[in-house]
Amino acid sequence: MRDFLLIDVSNTFTKAVRVNGRKWGRLWKAPTASLDADSLASLARPHSPELVVFCCVVPAMADVVRMVFPSAVSMDHLSPLGFPLDYPEPASIGADRLANTAGCLALGLRSAIAVDFGTAITFDALHPKRGFVGGVIAPGSCLLAEALHLKTAQLPLVDCRPPRHALGRSTRQAIASGVGFGAVGMVREILDRLRREVFNGEPHTLIATGGDARFFARQVAVFDRIDPRLTLRGLLHIARQCGALP
Repeated sequence: MRDFLLIDVSNTFTKAVRVNGRKWGRLWKAPTASLDADSLASLARPHSPELVVFCCVVPAMADVVRMVFPSAVSMDHLSPLGFPLDYPEPASIGADRLANTAGCLALGLRSAIAVDFGTAITFDALHPKRGFVGGVIAPGSCLLAEALHLKTAQLPLVDCRPPRHALGRSTRQAIASGVGFGAVGMVREILDRLRREVFNGEPHTLIATGGDARFFARQVAVFDRIDPRLTLRGLLHIARQCGALP
């Protein structure tokens, strides 16, 4: 059986898992800011994986991964994705976005929009004939709340989840409403436009992943499924493709 180590380095958290054949190990998760060589090296115990595949949106951390695992495969637009890239500058596509799209393919989906609810909210469209056709990158609700706090003189940092009512009866409630309900409305509007522009009524699947996926899926009740492993599934898809190469 093939033994793979999959590592997803995102802006806020790094997630990793060992997959041996069809058996997934326990998910490992740590703040990306505190990621170091020793913590990564622990993932190779009690024995080294056959192949390490990772995606990374923090360049400095990619160097740390390569230092610990010199033969690690970094996912990018040249990886064996299994779908074409109908995109003007494919080298500029974030590795996490490609991994999410590959995760859709691993689930048997060839017509889908993957939405990753993390520090940023990314929307990526997989067309059945054209492959990856692009998407949208938007700020997450917590990022919006932090920006309001940092870029104003008096506004406090508040919880980024919306309150029960839109009408704020205090400054904190007003900010929470604007940030929370604003993000929900943004997601709804972007999805509505993407579905019309890319699929124009043709069947497709909406899939949510990321730390805030369940919350937004409840607020925007159009998602067909939630998959916390979507990015890692995409990395596993690449690992298996690379493992099959001579």
